[in-house]
Amino acid sequence: MKRMWIVLLAISLLVACGGNSKNKPLDASYDEDKVKIKATEVIEATAVEDWEKIRGICSEETRASLTDEVLKKVSDEVLSKLGKLEEIKEMQTMDLVRKGSEVHYALVIAKVKFENKEMIFTLSFNPKMEMVDYFMK
Repeated sequence: MKRMWIVLLAISLLVACGGNSKNKPLDASYDEDKVKIKATEVIEATAVEDWEKIRGICSEETRASLTDEVLKKVSDEVLSKLGKLEEIKEMQTMDLVRKGSEVHYALVIAKVKFENKEMIFTLSFNPKMEMVDYFMK
């Protein structure tokens, strides 16, 4: 089951990025500091399983996909094994334009150290600063 989630994540990222592996700087319509602050809020809320805060940051479509059942699985299968959040070691921002769209999204990739393991968070935000992608690996 865990492998399936990782494969789905990889496929989702490839599709979302249009298969383009070149990192493009964050679009000028975004304030990098605000994007990083929002990503930090998501990571910190995830660490304490504050799902209402997470849902409040999400777009309507993403919020609908974060059902109680999905979040319980994340909690049981992933977060319960991590321990406490220690630090966000690295955070990169870049531009993301989905295939067939002209909308620019702020993509954030963060390396996060927990007590028992390091995780990579991949988040993206739309122009309204709503989270539209939420992945952990």
